[in-house]
This record gives sequence, structure tokens and C-alpha cells, in this order.
Amino acid sequence: MRFKITLSVDSKTKKYLPFNYQYELSSWIYKVIHQADEEYSYFLHQNGYQTDRKTFKLFCFSNFYIPKFKITTQAIELDCSEISFYITFYLDRASEKFVMGLFKNQKGGIGNKEHHLDFIVSYIEAKPFVWSGETLYLKTISPLVVGKKNEHNHDDYLPPNHSDFKDLFLNNLMDKYKATEQDIPLSWQDYPFDLQIHEPIKSKLITIKSNTEKPTQVKGYMFSFHLKAPKELLEVGLLAGFGKMNAQGFGACEMVEK
Repeated sequence: MRFKITLSVDSKTKKYLPFNYQYELSSWIYKVIHQADEEYSYFLHQNGYQTDRKTFKLFCFSNFYIPKFKITTQAIELDCSEISFYITFYLDRASEKFVMGLFKNQKGGIGNKEHHLDFIVSYIEAKPFVWSGETLYLKTISPLVVGKKNEHNHDDYLPPNHSDFKDLFLNNLMDKYKATEQDIPLSWQDYPFDLQIHEPIKSKLITIKSNTEKPTQVKGYMFSFHLKAPKELLEVGLLAGFGKMNAQGFGACEMVEK
């Protein structure tokens, strides 16, 4: 399920959005889920969907869409009364009303003392993905992260044109599919998977927990691509996100014309 969430921002104060807002937006989403369904929230925080010691939350969200703004030296200054973002959950359609009710009229805030943005959810709309066939043309709407473990067991973040990117990208999709306790069909062993990356490619360095003692920098990439894969895997990528760290605001994509 995919939803467009529109936020009305507080017009009584100056409206500043920090450059690194992904972690705070993720925290607000978890808070909203917790208020509505404590058991599901605990499951996401503590376990998630697991396979081969890997854990996935199976939801993701886009960057903010901001109609009018200015870039200052320290933040994004909004010159509009509404902003929006997309959020997707790898859940069945029967859960649609639950998610719609989850965010209705919810309030929140992002930022610090100097640069802060208060908002309330003014509108939420279901925006299901509709497609046919097994090839999709996509573009990222939040940075896409693919990592490879180095000798120190830390991730080296790979650009889309790296020789290992394709295999890691596809393996991640497979792992997410398996995490929902679904067996991989034997027919997929000989499937002609194809991933083609298109220029331009733009890197994005995002700081997670930027206002804490232990910030972490993550490098993702904005680009377009086409992907040929079984429809079940395409659905996993569209709804759970492509690449790593989806629940922290990475790997959301939208379909585009060929």
C-alpha cells in the first residue's frame, strides 16, 4: 500500500526544516504507529521481519515534497503552508483503513531550537501502484543505499555503477521476500533478471541522529533505473523499499514513463 500524506505547517513561526530530517521523520512515524498499535510497533522495533539474521521493517518513505522554499546556510526555509511525502507498507490491502486512521489528524515536529517545523496531518490519500508486466522504469524519491561489508564489518556505500551493485541490490530484494516466510520459487533460479542504471547519478550524504553525540553518515544515491524481475519482487521493492535502511528514509521509488 502506498499513501500520500499532506502536512499543514504552523504559520505562526518561521518554518525551517533541517537538512537531515530523515531520522526525525522516521521517529515520528514509529511514534504514530506505537500510539495506534503498540504490539506492531514493538515488533518493528525489536524484531521486524527476519531471514538469515537479517532484519527488515518492510516500510519506507520518500523525501519531503516542498512546493516553495529557500536554502539557507543551516536549514531549508519553507515559503509554503503545506508539504507532503509518500509512505509505503508491505501489508495486505485489508490493512488500508488501519493505515489511513493511523495518521489522520496526527501532530508532530521536526528540528531543534534554532530550526524547527511543527505540523499536523491535513490529508492522507491512498495511492496504489498499478502496473502490468515484469519490467518497471523507476526513479528514486529518497536516496537509495547499497552497502558492502568491509574488513572492519562496516558498510562501504556503493555507487550504482559499481561492479557489485547489481548483485547486492537483487540479493536484498530476495532477502526481503524470504523474510515474509515465503519460499523462493524454483523458476526464479533461471529468471533473466536485469537492472540498468541511467544517468545522471547524484550522491546524497545524510547524517542520521545529527543532533546527538553519535551521529552516523550514510551515503545514498538519486538516479533512475529500469528493473526486470518477477512481479512479486517488484512489489516488495515498491512497497518495502529498494536497498538498505528503508525505514529510516532510504530507497523509496516511483514509477516513471519509459
